[in-house]
Amino acid sequence: MVPRRAEASAPAKLILVGEHAVVHGYPALVLPFAGVRAFAELAERPGPAQLAAWGWQGALEAVPEQLAGFAECVRATLARLGEAPEGFVLRLSSEIAPGSGLGASAALAVAVVRALYAAFAQEPTHDDLTALAAVAERHAHGNPSGVDVAGVLASGPIRFVRDTTPQPLDPGGALHLVVADTGRPSATRKAVAALQQRLELEDEGVRSQLVRLGELADEACGALLAGDRRRLGQTLDQAQTSLAALALSDDALDALVTAARTHGALGAKLTGGGCGGCMLALAENAAHQDDLVRALEAAGARQVWRHTVIQERIPS
Repeated sequence: MVPRRAEASAPAKLILVGEHAVVHGYPALVLPFAGVRAFAELAERPGPAQLAAWGWQGALEAVPEQLAGFAECVRATLARLGEAPEGFVLRLSSEIAPGSGLGASAALAVAVVRALYAAFAQEPTHDDLTALAAVAERHAHGNPSGVDVAGVLASGPIRFVRDTTPQPLDPGGALHLVVADTGRPSATRKAVAALQQRLELEDEGVRSQLVRLGELADEACGALLAGDRRRLGQTLDQAQTSLAALALSDDALDALVTAARTHGALGAKLTGGGCGGCMLALAENAAHQDDLVRALEAAGARQVWRHTVIQERIPS
């Protein structure tokens, strides 16, 4: 079948609490972040399938290392569709900076799968998207928990535990978040591997902090369901303490976290892999959200976004 022109996108994700611990089977609180998105656009082109991104274009078999996971994802998706890798060029682009901690590779992989299914007039199931995007994620992260893909695919906040079905969470009130990028890429794969090595050496300090992060994730889920912003903010601050104890924060993240707290944030912490990348802060309301944006910009953030999670339930 000759593919037709198609395009698709996917949002970033935010881990509120539970990064790194989620790799080891503890819960995490995660949600989609539509402030930035990844895009895949497929156009007809005679001959073997090609991938194009960041100034490079060529055959799937000749992609540079940074595109290898996406080439594998393309091949796996075409195999599931029963289609040959020919007749198109797939162009990738993203507003999500690599190493930002916002799930750049997961969002791109989901966009790739959606675009390919659309090009062959099919609709992927949630399971299709999860399994096929994981092909690229394994290449990017080595031992992914699946939390990034789950966050990208979610319609709102979820409680995520590895190898289980995500649990949707309906916030008990609006959440006003601010996300800021240090401008320094995070090496998530390296950080995950370093913690794994310390665990294999029976570092009980690492284990205790991962357990604590899992506990805090469940506390955060409870606070979110209850609409208790102050308690949620406290769990964010406590999670940052544990992440810093694991050497996952750095001077740039610490500076932004401090700036947010100085200007009244209910809580602030890094999000994602750490050692660079992004942080997030919880504001009192929309006006306070604007104050935090200005404070983080003044503190040196490369880019700052507002993100509001709206309560979906109908009050009784």
